Amino acid sequence: MKQRIGIDYDFLFHALPGNYLVMQADDPDFTIVEVSDSLCDVVGIDRSDMLNKPLTAVFPESSNSDSKEGTRSLLASIRRCIASTKPDTVGVIRYDVQDADGQFMRRLWRTTHFPVVRRGKVSGVILSTQEVTEAFDHDEYTRQRLEYLEHLVLINKSKDEFISVASHQLRTPATGVKQYLAMLLDNLFGALNDEQRDLVQRAYDSNERQLKIVTDLLKVAQVDSGKLVLHTEPVDVNMLTHSVLQEFASVFKQRSQSLEFRGTKQPAIVEIDKDIIRMVIENLVDNASKYTDLDGRLVVSVRQNKSEVDIAIKDEGVGIPKERRGMLFEKFSRIHNRLSTKVGGTGLGLYWAKKSVELHGGNIVYEPARPRGSVFTIKLMKNVNIFTPNKQEGRV
Repeated sequence: MKQRIGIDYDFLFHALPGNYLVMQADDPDFTIVEVSDSLCDVVGIDRSDMLNKPLTAVFPESSNSDSKEGTRSLLASIRRCIASTKPDTVGVIRYDVQDADGQFMRRLWRTTHFPVVRRGKVSGVILSTQEVTEAFDHDEYTRQRLEYLEHLVLINKSKDEFISVASHQLRTPATGVKQYLAMLLDNLFGALNDEQRDLVQRAYDSNERQLKIVTDLLKVAQVDSGKLVLHTEPVDVNMLTHSVLQEFASVFKQRSQSLEFRGTKQPAIVEIDKDIIRMVIENLVDNASKYTDLDGRLVVSVRQNKSEVDIAIKDEGVGIPKERRGMLFEKFSRIHNRLSTKVGGTGLGLYWAKKSVELHGGNIVYEPARPRGSVFTIKLMKNVNIFTPNKQEGRV
């Protein structure tokens, strides 16, 4: 009979090569519960000064804008890992480390987060990181490559700023045109004959589509630049979802579609930005209706457990081919099918929705419905430390 070998897991954790720490997943401050000796050596912080302390307290944010962006990327990766229950990797980011004198030292890292899953729930997150500062500083090719990437980031930021400014400038006159057309349709300047009303109505509809494109561009530019500020409060997601569906009642009736809402028995309370999540729900419900045939059926469900609240929107629509599902949440991506030419759109809605939910520490996932159709599920974490950059900025 073979003798079972006893394993000292604490010793094994510290003996493994590499830099690791373990955080509590259900703690909004991501408290550190374990850390490897090698990581302590790299950052120059004693193990006793790291254990049982929040991640951002041990590694405070420096005033450098690149380091702040690194902080945002790191926290977003942790939340994606928790929401998806899958590993999540951050590219090379700047995350400065504070020395004993309180001075910040420039550091570059490659980091991956791994979920610790027990009974289907993420109880912890393992942060595995490699410092690459020295490699970037001493390798000429690598340094030039980093400078090139930083140049691309700068160009991308400039692009986002241009889109934001241009969208603002376009929206103001377009809104004015909409108001004048609405006044004509309301007969404020005299009654219109049928031909005139038809032409004005067409102009009004075209203006609405223009405003929709401008608004989508503005929202995406804002979320890409990290300027989307979340104004959070405790919200009953069950009631919020029901309210959205009530507003869509006339749309479902017009399209001869039936709707079934399955809510929770108890309030499903989550700390969220009510307006943002409302727009996300509206986006997914509108898509589900548009891509479902007349006389089709939709089912919207709200479910909750101790750690999260899920909003599932199921349709009996045309579905999404397996080979195209990887494009679902990409920017400007539109998947062509027999209804897409009638529906129209910018291909930005799902991209914006997913980014906005990720800012809440959640996720949006897709799965095919049976026997046909699609299910989009918004996953919102109940206990999450929501990072809201640039609090002085406004929203769209």
